[in-house]
Amino acid sequence: MFAYAFLEKPYILYIIMCTLAIATAGINASAINWGHIRFGNEERDTTLMVEIMKKASTREKVSSLKYTPGMLLSDIGHSFIGTPYVAHTLECDTAYAFSHRAADGSAGEMLTIDLGALDCTTFVETAMAMAYTIGEGRSGWRDAMYNLEKIRYRHGVMNGYASRLHYICDWIMDNSAMGIIEDAVRRMDTGVKYEVKTIDYMSTHRDSYLVMADSVTYERIRDVEDGYRNHRFGYLKARSLGDKSVQAQLREGDVLCFTSTLKDLDVTHLGILTRGDDGKWHVMHASSTLGKVVVSDEPLDRFVQRNRHWTGVRVLRLSE
Repeated sequence: MFAYAFLEKPYILYIIMCTLAIATAGINASAINWGHIRFGNEERDTTLMVEIMKKASTREKVSSLKYTPGMLLSDIGHSFIGTPYVAHTLECDTAYAFSHRAADGSAGEMLTIDLGALDCTTFVETAMAMAYTIGEGRSGWRDAMYNLEKIRYRHGVMNGYASRLHYICDWIMDNSAMGIIEDAVRRMDTGVKYEVKTIDYMSTHRDSYLVMADSVTYERIRDVEDGYRNHRFGYLKARSLGDKSVQAQLREGDVLCFTSTLKDLDVTHLGILTRGDDGKWHVMHASSTLGKVVVSDEPLDRFVQRNRHWTGVRVLRLSE
């Protein structure tokens, strides 16, 4: 009867598994394998992390406003405005990946940070890790790296390429279970649409991923995808984003996940919500078109509606 109850409520089982993983990680909080970290430029990256966190922490302390985690995330995100956009910075060369395999035999991975080259995902993850670190009362770069690993990898532990949370649906599930974020759409009562998809883009586009040539790695990714067959998720419809009732539900520093028209993928872009000088909601993101981190000239509704490859936006919020 006990086992059957868990089968009926797989999300509860997932939370318990993550809790056990977090407890184990907590025991080894300082046990990151520092030999498997890759910096763009170690001196620059470690120094800049500390500088940004200390400045953001100081602004939080002297602010007359109640600083929410989202406001802190937005503040940190603004520190990266102008940083060049570079795609695929997390990918290791296959020689390293296949010679440093994970415990399950799949391709290896390095914990990568490069504050001089960001894409939409690394921009959001890096800013989140730094905001989370400040929330813990810390400002050291090692603490931020530990939290980056926690956010980027399944159960907070890097264990090869397949442990990275490649799919945003998987990323949301894992980080929600660890209490880092919450799905804000679940609390919204207007503009919401639900969709069901089977998320298997990586295995159906195997040739697009060099390490997927390895059969063990391919099978591990397939194992992940098996958990997202007929996956149901909610998002704000593109045409609803201009409605005042919808905009009133949004908050500074919300993480925006732009939902895709592709049948086998849920999200294709990430950003951070911020209030513009015009008083409207805008999108702070690493733009491949403009080649750098920017705040969109257009307000959120027009930014989404002009892109025919997006159906709307999932909204995530850092937990308080």
